[in-house]
Parts: sequence; structure tokens; C-alpha cells
Amino acid sequence: HKGDDDEKPADTSIRLRKPAGLALDAHGNLYVADRNADRIRKFGLPTEEPALVVPPPKPEDEGLAREVVDEEEGGEVARKDKAAVIIPPKALPEDMRITVSAATARGSATGGKADEQERQRAIADKELKPASPPVEYGPEGTTFKAPVTLLLPYSAALAAAQKVPEGALKVHYWNKGKGEWEKLESTVDREKQVVKAKTTHFSLYQVLADSEAVAAGAASLAADASFAFRDLYVF
Repeated sequence: HKGDDDEKPADTSIRLRKPAGLALDAHGNLYVADRNADRIRKFGLPTEEPALVVPPPKPEDEGLAREVVDEEEGGEVARKDKAAVIIPPKALPEDMRITVSAATARGSATGGKADEQERQRAIADKELKPASPPVEYGPEGTTFKAPVTLLLPYSAALAAAQKVPEGALKVHYWNKGKGEWEKLESTVDREKQVVKAKTTHFSLYQVLADSEAVAAGAASLAADASFAFRDLYVF
């Protein structure tokens, strides 16, 4: 069998991600439960070519990413919009199905409509400027043995509309017990339009800018503009 390039054979290698069980049927077919890939492989005789037995289809949801991450290997789970989590090896307490979802995808986990209203009230009270919708990382409440990296996409247009410098954007964690947003040390990747932060637990996160950071960023931009104008005037 040839691949797209006639000079190179197609890759027929088989990679299992933690096989967890074996079974034989009356016809001599071997079934392997590939746990961390969420699938079963069937090896038939005599060709021994694998055929994939796919689990029941799940609804397509671009606002949701889910994957089993191996405790020993770690891994990355990412949505199509670049919302993601990078988990280093041995950070998980065990192999675990990790999800990255919209806050509305699992309303019961975040308290539903009442919790959403409380989050919005906290944003208004602290004069925070949102630059992204909230993202929920799950399972909610999971803690890690080493920090994991969160990536949250932001809207540069939304930030600009609120006169928020992109450098002022931070990942914030919703502390449900206190009813307030807590800022995390963050790094803005303007090229990819994502904000990165490290955490040791899963919950709800959002890209926000506080009023002090916005004011400081605006003052810095004004100073830079003034300096550039004087340079232009002198020369």
C-alpha cells in the first residue's frame, strides 16, 4: 500500500496508549481495549491487520475538548479556538480525562445562572474589563502535583474597544468561595492572541484586565507617544 507520496510507503505502525484489557472471540479475533485513546482495536486472523471499533459518536462541539491524559507522559488538551491546558509528566495524580469547555457547557458544575450573575457582578464591582468568555477546565477541583499551563484566547478587538492595552490582560481565576476574581501571573502572546498562566488546580478562568493595569498601560502608551513626538520635533 502506497501513501500520497509514491516513493514512501504509508505508515502502518500501531501505537497503543495504555492497553487495559484483551479478549478473544470464537473466530480467533483479538480485541485490545486502548484505554487512554478511548477505543478498542480488533486484530483479525490471518492478516493481523487492525480494524478500529469506534465508540458511539458524540455530538460535535467546538466549545469542548476532552482527552485522557497519561499520568506518566502528560500531554496537551486544546480546543479549536486555542483554549488549552499543557500538563507536564507526573503532574496528575492518575490517568485522567481532561476537559476544556465553555462555562455554559456544564452549568451545574459552576452553579448555573446564579453563579454566572455573581461572576458578572464581581466584574462590574471591580471594574474589570473582559477580553474573553470564561473557560472551564475539568474535572473541576482537580489538583496537580506540579503546575500546569493554561492558555486562554482573547479578542484584541474587544480589548481595543475598551481601551485596554493587550499587555494589561491577565488570566483570572473565579474563587467561588469568596465570590471574586483572583489574578494570576500571566504572559500575553500577541502573535497567537492567547494569555498563558500557571495553576495547580482546575476551575473557571477568564481573561480580564483590572482598572489599575489599564490605567498604567494607558499612561505608559501616552509617555511613549509623547517621547516619540519630542524626538520627531527635535530631528
